[in-house]
Amino acid sequence: MRLRNSLAILVLAWPTCAGAFQDSQPAKSITEQAGDIEAAYQKKIDAVSKKLQDVADETERGKLGDELTALQKNLANDLLKLVRDHAREPDSLALLKKIADNGTFPEAQKEAAELLLAHHIVRAGVGEQAPALASANLELGLKFARAVFERNPNPTDKAIALFTIGFTLKQQAIAVQADEAKRTPLVAEAKKAFETAKEKYPDLKIGDALLLPLIQGQLAGLKNIGQLLPGKQVPDLSGEDLDGKAFKLSDYQGKVVLLDFWAHW
Repeated sequence: MRLRNSLAILVLAWPTCAGAFQDSQPAKSITEQAGDIEAAYQKKIDAVSKKLQDVADETERGKLGDELTALQKNLANDLLKLVRDHAREPDSLALLKKIADNGTFPEAQKEAAELLLAHHIVRAGVGEQAPALASANLELGLKFARAVFERNPNPTDKAIALFTIGFTLKQQAIAVQADEAKRTPLVAEAKKAFETAKEKYPDLKIGDALLLPLIQGQLAGLKNIGQLLPGKQVPDLSGEDLDGKAFKLSDYQGKVVLLDFWAHW
């Protein structure tokens, strides 16, 4: 009888015990949840990609291409939905940076950038997103870079931000170079950003690249904005010919000259 009563009590208590056991399991981190989402989508993406490789019909290829784009967009949106509810948490930084790096879906990228601005702008490494954002959206990249420079204490982040500010303003100046009134302040502000980076961070590296030569190249390019326009005199370029003999473009005044700009890395 006692054994039967004990079993009855255990059966009645089991739902409570099971719930307590489930509650004791640690919740998955944002990184783990994001990994689960990405893994699930990757299976679907791989399946569609395989079909795309095997299909010759252009109409069917178009449909599969659209399906692939939709899957990638939904993945970005689902990751954003996950991180939106946990944007203040430290672990959300890596996920937000991944979304902000992807310029394929501008709406998700913009929201990720705004969440980074709101919750992570002072954290080391966040400045790395500035160039990618500027490449996709000049205004958004400029806003982000300025916030990093003003608020982030990390020298590398500040240097990247200054370079992005200078580069972005330079691109804007090129776009309006025929309009001197608009061009002049943009060139002046870009020059200030580059020169500040040059003064404050001359020995800093971005990855394996020394920042200083990049800045010097940008400063040199600023001088020609507004000059390379129809009707303007060509700058007097100088260099060496294939035999090592020095020459200037002005040496060929009055002659037909073909300029071929190239480089190797």
